[in-house]
Amino acid sequence: MEALKKIFYIPTNHQLKIDVKLPDNFPTGETEVLLIFAPKTSLQSSHNSKALLKLAGCLKDSVHFKGDPLTLQKALRDEWEQ
Repeated sequence: MEALKKIFYIPTNHQLKIDVKLPDNFPTGETEVLLIFAPKTSLQSSHNSKALLKLAGCLKDSVHFKGDPLTLQKALRDEWEQ
């Protein structure tokens, strides 16, 4: 199964004509297409994207996350059990 996300503009007449170029490796023949409509505000999307970008990479130099990931995970789990 393949997933393709595309953002469309809904006009005032509420008629949507979909013309999508699929990747060349997508198999030809009969296929099932699922459309999910979810309103999206540009302000909300822009704000969320900026907030995520601020977080990107901020923990890479943290002393709390250095070392073996499995040991760190076990220590965090053990902390909850105490």
